[in-house]
Amino acid sequence: MKFRILFSVLIGLMVAISGVQPVEVQAAAASTSSKQASAKKKQRAVKKSATAKKGSTSAKKKTVAKTKKQQSVRKASVAKRGVYSRKRAPQQPVSVQTNASGDLILSGVGAYAVASQRTGQIIAGHRTSSTMPIASITKLMTAMVALDAQQSLDEILTIEDEDVDRLKGSSSRLPVGTRLSRRDMLHLALMSSENRAASALARYYPGGRKAFVSAMNVKARLIGLTNTRFVDSTGLNPGNTSSPSDLVKMVRAGAGYDVIRSFSTDPGRYMRIGSRLMHYRNTNGLVREGEWSVELSKTGYIREAGHCVVMQTRIRGEPVIIVLMDAGSSGTRTVEARRVKQWLETTEGGRQRLLAMAQPVVR
Repeated sequence: MKFRILFSVLIGLMVAISGVQPVEVQAAAASTSSKQASAKKKQRAVKKSATAKKGSTSAKKKTVAKTKKQQSVRKASVAKRGVYSRKRAPQQPVSVQTNASGDLILSGVGAYAVASQRTGQIIAGHRTSSTMPIASITKLMTAMVALDAQQSLDEILTIEDEDVDRLKGSSSRLPVGTRLSRRDMLHLALMSSENRAASALARYYPGGRKAFVSAMNVKARLIGLTNTRFVDSTGLNPGNTSSPSDLVKMVRAGAGYDVIRSFSTDPGRYMRIGSRLMHYRNTNGLVREGEWSVELSKTGYIREAGHCVVMQTRIRGEPVIIVLMDAGSSGTRTVEARRVKQWLETTEGGRQRLLAMAQPVVR
């Protein structure tokens, strides 16, 4: 017994001196150390994740703030200018057809006229006295009659249910209840061919729509239109008819109004409709592209009229009126307008006629 006790004491002294621990003690120590290392590793991972998350949140906040700032600047710029920048596109060359006399041939339209803005003389045309529907070119006369009444351009007009098109079922971006100034209604009618705006202009005329349409026909006679008749202010009714020669006279008369020239040649504009800022663009692609010097413009389309356009432009500095009626598409209408310009600039017959336009008028 004493021997066993002595042996145990000696073993304990040897362990203490050598620093060697029993296997159970070593395992326990290793387990404790491993747990501590694992805990520290988890703490570092959590700390790293939190730091990354914080950095990500901070970066996201900076991105959002930057985006909001850019949007704010853009909206402020739009609100200040209210305009839409032109999208310039290179003008594509087109082929020009002429007859033996050098006269222009336009096969893509039913009728046309090219005339001097200064004198009204028609220098090229086809079926210039033929009467046919003119669609939204009507709005050119609508604008003249509305301006002749000298009503305040700042007066607020409201789109009513009776302004909704139930004849053709055309769409509109002016909901019933929309309130805009007479100036903005004119702008949208001339630039974007807004039918409800044109309808409201007639409804707010002294005496209402009936009196307005009567004034349109009186104005037509006063400026010498003999083949022209109006039955509404929008052009949706095919009963609005005219001829290329009469439309030359109507463009010359419309060019006398600063408002008509400005609004009809605006390439595009942002307008606040209710709570929304909406973009409207010009219906004439040649105006939007900005390649031409267009000083007055109006397009039109209903099925009975085909695609039409009237323009006053400058070709080699000379003011020229172009009237194109009953084209098969808006693209055809644009191509035929380019053919007129190219004919006047590049062919012998066209240059001679353009030169004759520039000669002073002898009275």
